Amino acid sequence: FKEFGSFRVVYAAANLLSGLLGNRFESRTLLASGPFINGLCVMAMYFLKPDQYVGLCVLTALGAFGGGLYHPVANLLLTRCFPESKGKALGYSGAGACAAFIIAPLLASFLVRSGFASWQGVCLLFGMLGVICGVLAWILVPDDAHMPHEQAHHSESNAMQSSGQAAENVWPKVGFACCLTIVMGQREMGSWGTT
Repeated sequence: FKEFGSFRVVYAAANLLSGLLGNRFESRTLLASGPFINGLCVMAMYFLKPDQYVGLCVLTALGAFGGGLYHPVANLLLTRCFPESKGKALGYSGAGACAAFIIAPLLASFLVRSGFASWQGVCLLFGMLGVICGVLAWILVPDDAHMPHEQAHHSESNAMQSSGQAAENVWPKVGFACCLTIVMGQREMGSWGTT
């Protein structure tokens, strides 16, 4: 239980730190760094031997730091990108995480029991998914300068936009929401893949 405890303690501390870092660094950088760091740490578990308990605890704690960078920044970005449907956007993101709580242990168990992968192989697979999600977040998430803000969204000039311009802006938002849901779900899969 120590490796799970180290995950939760560092994860909670990283959530606090992420809020502070959000004022100093671009939101997209923090969001993409979280699953990337988490994924690298989970991937590194592939190279551990079963008796390397201290290494597992260290990688779990480092991975938790990456996982903890996600929530404060993701919630901020979701509410900025979807000012009229904040609850729906947060709900989709949360649904991705909840689905991963169910899917990840079942998938890990299936992969190990079917002989497709060892526990280390599951870590490699889930870790690669985290790294890919971090890269996708960097590509799909707009930087702070191009992020819609709530005040700008409610201004009269934005209310007067033509339907063609509004339709053009839908696809980046859909991609952004899908990426965040996948990233959120992957973080949960990565944290449960080793337990």
